[in-house]
Amino acid sequence: MVTNTLRYGRPGYNDLMNPKILDDYILKLEQNSYKIVGVWKQGSTVYGYSDKFSDEDWIVVWETGYPEKEKRQMVQNSLGAQIINAADTPYKGLEHFKWDGESYNIGHLPKQHGFFELFAKINNESINEDQLYRLGGFMRGEIFYDPEGKFKDYRSVVKVTPKILANYKNPRKHALETNLIMLRMAATRKHPIDFIKCLNFLLTTFHTILYLENNEFPLPVKWFEREAEKFGWENTNLMNVVKLLKTQIPFEAVAKELAR
Repeated sequence: MVTNTLRYGRPGYNDLMNPKILDDYILKLEQNSYKIVGVWKQGSTVYGYSDKFSDEDWIVVWETGYPEKEKRQMVQNSLGAQIINAADTPYKGLEHFKWDGESYNIGHLPKQHGFFELFAKINNESINEDQLYRLGGFMRGEIFYDPEGKFKDYRSVVKVTPKILANYKNPRKHALETNLIMLRMAATRKHPIDFIKCLNFLLTTFHTILYLENNEFPLPVKWFEREAEKFGWENTNLMNVVKLLKTQIPFEAVAKELAR
């Protein structure tokens, strides 16, 4: 929960948690760039699914634009961070760097490209998984900075509706049927590439539908096993397929061969 305590003159700062990345990097960007609407943290370190490979995942929403990567990297360099990569698009900025013993992935979203309109949009249009993952991350994330209460207000209205389920599910009915047929054909003929292509579509789609049918916004598929345990989905057909694949696919051998 975000407190109303002022910290360095900032309302909406989560005074119970004081991560250095927020003080020393994200809020520093605001001093010579654009106004921050709010900041939340998502990903495995928030959901309790982290391991030794996990990064910290942060999302920053900016009022009118976001600082270009050159400005962001100037601040990173001043901190002595190890920059891994960075990218800018008209719709978002992305970066990955290591600093103070942690690895960070940070996304920068300009408000004018529709983050706060996303819920209304998916109620009235067709939907892709990335839109649902964004809302899933937001709803399950920890808000660290919300000076005008915009994140709090948005969370109060965002929910899975029957319209959202229909807008996701109905346009995919034919594709699901087609991919099931093609999957069986590829299995019979032992065509691995066709099989994997169809399998990817089917598992991703069924995974998303399972969440929505249970009134949850989905998280990316990499956390599905932990989510299945949390929500009691261990005996679903989807989870049975995941268990079967884990025992049958020679993951390391395939990765090693493709890396040659």
